[in-house]
Amino acid sequence: MRCPKCGNDVPADALYCPHCAGSEAPEERLRRLRAAGLRGALIGAAAGALGGALVWWLMGHQRGVPGIALSLVFTGVATGLVLGLARRR
Repeated sequence: MRCPKCGNDVPADALYCPHCAGSEAPEERLRRLRAAGLRGALIGAAAGALGGALVWWLMGHQRGVPGIALSLVFTGVATGLVLGLARRR
C-alpha cells in the first residue's frame, strides 16, 4: 500500500504513514506532553504564589484576602497547565 501524501510504501496493517507522521513513538510523545504540562503548571504555580503573596502583603490579613491570594495560585496553576499543554502538541 502506498501513502497518498508522500508516496512511500506503508505496511498494510499500519494506521498512519510512519514517514509522514514522524518517527517518534506515541509513548515518547505522551511523555513529552506530560512533561510540558507539568512544567507549565509549576511555572504557573510559582507566578500565582508570587502574585498571591504580593496581594496578601499589600492588603494584609483582612477578611477574604487569604482566599483571594489562594485563588491566584490556583488560577496560575490552571493557566500554566493549559499554556504548557498548548505549547507542546
